[in-house]
Amino acid sequence: MNKGIRFLFFSLILTCSFLFSNDDVGLLNKGILLLKQGQYEESLKVFQEVQKIDTDNAVTYYYIGEALYCMGKTEQAINNYKRAIEIQPSVPEYYFALAMVYLSINNNDHALENLNKTLEIAPNTITGKKAKKLKEEITSSIQGKEIVKKWIKSEEEEAARLKESEVKTQVAEGQTNEMGELVPKEVVKKEDIRKVIRKIKFETETERKKASATLQWYTQAELQQVVIEMIDIATQEKDIDVKKNLMFAIGKASVPESVEFLLKILQDNKETFDIRIVSLESLSGIITNDVVVAARNTLSGIVTNREQERKDAQKKIEEITKKLENLQAKKDEIQIKNVEQQEKLNQLNMKLAQASTPAEHMDIQQPRISPQELTKIRKDINAINAILTKQTNEMRKMEEEAAELEKQKMRYESLLAKRAEDKKISFQPRPSASGLPPEMGPSDMPPEMSGEPLYVETDEEKNEIFFAISLIKFLGKLRDKESLAIIKRAWTEYGVEQQQIYYFLSIARLSDFSGIDMLIARLRKDYPTDGIKEEVSLRTEIIDVIGDYLLQTPDEKLQGLIEYLSEEGGYPEIRKAAAGVLAKITQRSK
Repeated sequence: MNKGIRFLFFSLILTCSFLFSNDDVGLLNKGILLLKQGQYEESLKVFQEVQKIDTDNAVTYYYIGEALYCMGKTEQAINNYKRAIEIQPSVPEYYFALAMVYLSINNNDHALENLNKTLEIAPNTITGKKAKKLKEEITSSIQGKEIVKKWIKSEEEEAARLKESEVKTQVAEGQTNEMGELVPKEVVKKEDIRKVIRKIKFETETERKKASATLQWYTQAELQQVVIEMIDIATQEKDIDVKKNLMFAIGKASVPESVEFLLKILQDNKETFDIRIVSLESLSGIITNDVVVAARNTLSGIVTNREQERKDAQKKIEEITKKLENLQAKKDEIQIKNVEQQEKLNQLNMKLAQASTPAEHMDIQQPRISPQELTKIRKDINAINAILTKQTNEMRKMEEEAAELEKQKMRYESLLAKRAEDKKISFQPRPSASGLPPEMGPSDMPPEMSGEPLYVETDEEKNEIFFAISLIKFLGKLRDKESLAIIKRAWTEYGVEQQQIYYFLSIARLSDFSGIDMLIARLRKDYPTDGIKEEVSLRTEIIDVIGDYLLQTPDEKLQGLIEYLSEEGGYPEIRKAAAGVLAKITQRSK
């Protein structure tokens, strides 16, 4: 929280000046000015002097709290704010100030409690409106975190469902069931592909979803017969599940029309990231120069937009901060003039009081004030009151302007904070679209086709991150060296720590071996208890890029590791990948 702009009611002393003597007002103002100048310890000493004169004044406790907070003594500051509230519980600004301090130490519960109290006391004041807006910001932030938790949970549930589905499929394909009995492999007869397309066009909502889900079991040749119809349906489709299933089938058909359709979606900035991810997955088996260029340009586009958003937000924050500083300088100037006018007003009021004193109570030597002088005093008092009223109105307008600027600044700061928070999420990969060979036939189908969608729609902000990292992996696998620079920029904007190994793998494929030590270290780690298939696949890819590294930078110790894995690797895929690396090294040495 910016301590330089935390003085929530700098003009409070004006409205509460009747609580102090003239000397006390001057001393308190001295402390306030020192506080504004950043001389926190000196201001604290002045406020403590005022406190000795009046030990039970709420305003003094408030400013002592301000000074302590600026010195980083949060707990002591909170105690002084609470003491101010005990003495004068009807001042909403005290509760708002306390809420801001609690917010600075991430205590949202206590912050909301004090914001609610502010709203209860003065809902229609400037402070009340600021409290309402701040409460909405905090509540929105809390809800955002809950969305992330629900998103992660939904991904875990989907993974569990897919795992259960795999087990059922294995049982259906002739493996033993829970009783240890051998279950014969079942064969399901497929409907004619054109009949499936008609169902997708004309059936009820649920039946359309079921029909579209069965497309995954048809061969490439069968899908090519109806690819134009599928593209026509998908172009107008509103149901997300049906559209995704159609896109997978269109990609599997792998004809020029498929590529054109999917590339259009991939590059469409108006399309959701959820759908653009599906288009990328659907293109995974189609490797053409057009696909490579489109993927590279798409990654460049979203990175550039993200970078520009950040730069614009930082620029706006700087501009708003400057405006707030200028406003504060004007308020300080008015405050000083206000104090001067207040002193003049007090002197005139004293003269007016003397003129009204009966003659018998006056000092004989004290001259009497003439009627003309009395008239002039009253005119001067009216003029000063008019000036004070004008200054008060100016202060009020500047407070409103500052409140609006603070709101804008908080919005931009929230954007930057959200970007940083997104990079700390627990990254839950979505299932791959390429789960079936292109030529899978009827005998490979499970006994039941439930029509479940292949993906579950997730939070769009997380999908943007997933999309960017998927593009990084995609371009790395294609070994598109022209993408290296944009991949590095993308990682700066979207990098998630949990995915760092895939980033280093991707750039290593492009001959940047800055992460080779992390890749080697992965081969020495224990295998996880879950996700063995994915881990084995990752390690075979790492072994492959280590081969590229060894061809450029011979290393006997590292080659020894590869030789060991070629003989003793725990899985056939590992031994095969390591043997392939050794074959390349041997061929190069001849």
